[in-house]
Amino acid sequence: MARTTISIKWEPPELTPYKLNSDRACQGNSGVRGIRGVIRDRSGNWVLGYMKRLPHTTNNLVELTAIMQGLKLAMEHNLMPLEINTDSTEVIKMINEGHLSYNSIISDCRCLMRKLAHPVLKHSYREQNKVADLSAEEGGKQHLFEGMEILAVPPMFVRKVFWADRVETVYDRNVNFLCCNTHKGANSGQPNGSNAINSNVVSVDIG
Repeated sequence: MARTTISIKWEPPELTPYKLNSDRACQGNSGVRGIRGVIRDRSGNWVLGYMKRLPHTTNNLVELTAIMQGLKLAMEHNLMPLEINTDSTEVIKMINEGHLSYNSIISDCRCLMRKLAHPVLKHSYREQNKVADLSAEEGGKQHLFEGMEILAVPPMFVRKVFWADRVETVYDRNVNFLCCNTHKGANSGQPNGSNAINSNVVSVDIG
């Protein structure tokens, strides 16, 4: 695999009015997790955000829960067509191909995605996901609530990176190129008797 440096930034959705960025965080060794996400429009305007504290569970389940909650909010507020971005290539693969340990929540995500007219699911780097990343960290710190917190405007702790995205701040990142523009159609046959969701994994962080 070729090693190279790429310049990246948060990108507005290409073909849809809205983009969902979701993420998860873990607070040290406490086992407390947080999920978060933000839906923005083509101009980078904040449409809706959310965050929630979760008990101890696996990272993959938290990532899937973050996506599922964003899909539910998109449904409730009729925010579609929609593009979905996550920095977890493993979760993208799970939604496409299924996973025995997580098939229940994967099925829920797929059902919501069908209702949302099959949104495209893409990989994004952490630098492109900073608003969701900070929201998840804050969600994991919250000890006073267990329910979902809906954010109608950007909270103070994300405003700096939110505006950095708005002015198209560029970041450099070292990556190993793995594949390019890998799309799997929503009706393609997949392992575990599942149907795939469109995805686009461009490259993988070398750490």
